[in-house]
Amino acid sequence: MVYCGPLLLEALVIMLGALTFGYVLGYPSPVVPVIQKDFNLTDFQATIFNSISSLIAIVGPFCSHLLLKFFGRRVTAFIISVVGAIFWGLLLLMTKKLFWLGVVIRAFLGSVMGAYSSIVPMYIVEIAPKDHTAFFGTLNNLGIAIGLVIVYLCGNWLNWRELTIIGGGICALNGLLIWFVRESPAVSDKEETNEESVFQKKYAKGLIVGIALMFFQQFCGINGILTNLTTLFNNAGIKVDSGIASAIACSAQIITIFLSSLFVEWAGRRVAWCTSAGGLVVFSLLYGFSVKYKWGQIAPVAAIFGFLFFFGLGTGPVAWYIVPELFPSAVRSAATSIASSANWLCAFTVIQIFTPLDKAIGTFWSISIFAFISVFSFLFGLFYVTEPNKADDGLYSALN
Repeated sequence: MVYCGPLLLEALVIMLGALTFGYVLGYPSPVVPVIQKDFNLTDFQATIFNSISSLIAIVGPFCSHLLLKFFGRRVTAFIISVVGAIFWGLLLLMTKKLFWLGVVIRAFLGSVMGAYSSIVPMYIVEIAPKDHTAFFGTLNNLGIAIGLVIVYLCGNWLNWRELTIIGGGICALNGLLIWFVRESPAVSDKEETNEESVFQKKYAKGLIVGIALMFFQQFCGINGILTNLTTLFNNAGIKVDSGIASAIACSAQIITIFLSSLFVEWAGRRVAWCTSAGGLVVFSLLYGFSVKYKWGQIAPVAAIFGFLFFFGLGTGPVAWYIVPELFPSAVRSAATSIASSANWLCAFTVIQIFTPLDKAIGTFWSISIFAFISVFSFLFGLFYVTEPNKADDGLYSALN
């Protein structure tokens, strides 16, 4: 199988949007502890700064869908990149007195993150060779993981303003390079067909499956863990710098994403999803036990590394690229927007409840709840995660 070539390079450019997704998501982990001390923030203010982007990200997919009604994929990606660079620049204005301005800007960056979460996997799948959508589809999660590793590593040596400048630079680079990417063939297909409403009985099952995939992806606890890695390692008594430990843990996703692309094409989406869900159950419980019974410093890091490894193997990437495959081009943008918004609603919920739940019932029981949900994710995958057919009209017919 030959994956190198212009198509792969173009997909890597689109992937910069996913990198921004990960960077925005991970930004609070090194930044919140610093500004909470410097700005004398309450726990509530720190939590809002952390989670507001995930809440407002819910509207991002609908913003991209609106833009796609008037522009192609390339112009829409350019507009999102420019807007993102502007908001990163405005975040530099945040001070102790203007903290709530920073919260508002974080909210707007959330809409950018949400818009990217909708258009990036869809755009990549649409330009990918039909026999290799799994390989190309994993690039979305690869970008997210790289964004997380960059912000965690840089957070050890750079202040929050310098981290902000890097975020703006990534968006600016994406906006520049996107003009070297071909337009999606789905744009011309859409022009030749009448646009349909996604809210029809024939698409109902696809929507339910897509939303369920996003629910299970988030309620394994992934974003609660990613946005609280520093705190989790501190609670486990990790002496190594928490930012370094976080970067090491997140590097598991980068490693496993390469394996995932090959594994999915060899074993199929269903096997990848179920294997991933099973691994999430095991390593979630391992982390909970390691903290409860104080198994030392290596066990918690190994557990989170394993958790992120299995997340990247199936639950992370498969959900994002299966949804665009479920629908024909006439309704793909709308369906992807709905599923992406559902994903962000679940992400916000998990981030909001993660810390209060941990304080209320303890790490072991809070992690066990997410592990229990992953058991149902495994069962769901057995019956509802399907393989794509080779037809141009998407995977929907396979569901029936």
